[in-house]
Amino acid sequence: MPRRHLLVVSAVALALIGLAGCGEAGTAVPAPTPSGPAGLACRGLISALPAQVSGQDSRAVLPSSAFTAAWGKDPITLACGVATPSALQPDSPLVTINGVDWFVEQGRVTTFTTVNRVANVQITVPQSYAPEASAVSELADEITAKIPSKD
Repeated sequence: MPRRHLLVVSAVALALIGLAGCGEAGTAVPAPTPSGPAGLACRGLISALPAQVSGQDSRAVLPSSAFTAAWGKDPITLACGVATPSALQPDSPLVTINGVDWFVEQGRVTTFTTVNRVANVQITVPQSYAPEASAVSELADEITAKIPSKD
């Protein structure tokens, strides 16, 4: 192979290796776009979140957003200002954790979404952190302080 082609191939390979590493730089969390009182409350919540949840350090989220956060390699994620879950019905059972009402959806991860607050906060917790409610209970005080109830 001519030297020039070798340099081009090497440059492309290095670029691909660099891009492959980007996936590990952050956790993918869909970014909500709350506005008005919900947006203000969410900004306050995100700025008050702890550096650790369930013993896991915070990590970068992708895309970067003022309304999302994540902790741990098998990430616990939080998004503030999400839409009301489509599965939530008027008669859906709710769980109260540290004074915050949650709609819970079980799956590969457990998804907890607040109800009756000026902004919906959604936390996903992988099964590896069982009991999953422990991670949520660590965040309930900040949610109570920063995201007022609608009542």
